[in-house]
Amino acid sequence: MTSLVGLFIILTALTALAGDMELLTDMIEIESDDPNLGLAAQIALVVTSGLAVLTFLLLFRSINRFLAHAEKGELFLDSAANALSRMGISMILLYVVFLGFDVLLPMLIEPDSILENSVDFLVYLIDLNALGLLIGIVLLALAGALREGRELQDELRQIV
Repeated sequence: MTSLVGLFIILTALTALAGDMELLTDMIEIESDDPNLGLAAQIALVVTSGLAVLTFLLLFRSINRFLAHAEKGELFLDSAANALSRMGISMILLYVVFLGFDVLLPMLIEPDSILENSVDFLVYLIDLNALGLLIGIVLLALAGALREGRELQDELRQIV
């Protein structure tokens, strides 16, 4: 599923850069009849799409690694904590990606609606996607707790 989302994002970016804006306007929900993909919008599209693909790959890989450790009961290993922190970072990056697709690209493609997009940005900060940001922060905190648990476990072994 992650691969399909990444391929769809790449396909959307490539077709938009080639001049066919139909997939992009559907994806970011622009209702303009003649969307303008200027240089700034093209750069933002390439950066946001690349970041989206890398974020989905990182999230998928981190989840698989953490679940492999959890299946073996090895949650106090450094690699499990690293996988958990990478999941948190990827969730935060996913929030940034969605912010780029939902606010930045429409603002750059339709510059006439900057006031409307700035209101959308303020609403976006408390939108459901902010839950992904919160989950990412919690995952980073859990990874820190796992690292501290590992250090305490090592100290207890030395004492005994």
